[in-house]
Amino acid sequence: MRRACRSGFTLVEIIVVLGIIIMLAGLLFPLIGRFKESAKRVQCLNNLRSLTQAWIAYAGDNERHLCSSNPQSPPGWVNKVAVLDPQNLGPIKSGRLWPYLNDTGLYRCPDDTTNPTINPVSYAANGLLNGPLGNPFTYARLDDIPNPSKTFVFIEQAYPLIARSPDNPNLGGVNPNLFSTPLYPNPPVLRVTSWPGQNHKGNKAYAEGTGISFADGHAIFWQYADTRTGNLQESFAAGLNGSLYTNGSLTPPGTFPFLTNSPDVFQLMAWSGGPLPPDPPKLYDPTKPWP
Repeated sequence: MRRACRSGFTLVEIIVVLGIIIMLAGLLFPLIGRFKESAKRVQCLNNLRSLTQAWIAYAGDNERHLCSSNPQSPPGWVNKVAVLDPQNLGPIKSGRLWPYLNDTGLYRCPDDTTNPTINPVSYAANGLLNGPLGNPFTYARLDDIPNPSKTFVFIEQAYPLIARSPDNPNLGGVNPNLFSTPLYPNPPVLRVTSWPGQNHKGNKAYAEGTGISFADGHAIFWQYADTRTGNLQESFAAGLNGSLYTNGSLTPPGTFPFLTNSPDVFQLMAWSGGPLPPDPPKLYDPTKPWP
């Protein structure tokens, strides 16, 4: 007698197939997330290149003079004293770079999850480039920059935690979109006004790096060497707990250093356009005078 053909799967077979599917999904989902993050990083770098080309074009049309990096001191690259519209795009559209880059989407990182009506711009300009920083003076013209390929212009800025809020009442007065670049021979300290971007986290709980552009027009994704740089909130909490000191005593709230002696601080100093830090860099003992 011939046996009847089996027309279905056994329970064991179904469980095995489901297990394989779940295992493959577990392998593929992180890869899909990485692909999405990679695409956003590419778009962010495109934004930075576009901003920098607009910045160079402005200088070319103005006898090589740079537009101000200070948004609250027009003419600035963006204009924080502009009359605000409901979408808060006035600072962009009245900035000096708007005639050269009139697409508001290029002023914001696709990984930036903050409220765009509070701060529509994800990037900050190097304060040494026609801004409030000086070493001993600010660079006012494109030709003043000694090494354009190693002097950064725009960088993503860690904005949300540097603004005044009910939880952080002592942090008001910080000017977003202006990067207070650490300059050697000042102490190698990252403060709230000089903290690079926290946007590109990928699948991690902290930012892996940030986009940054240079005065010759190129842009790179800067991978942080120190995980603390990509975790502003944790470093901020360390400062609030009184674990960081300056000259032997705690500094007032809102002014204490958050991160010292990080290799990322020295890298920012090297890219600032000011004097290069020594190699190997001189480490900072917060309990003693500097240098």
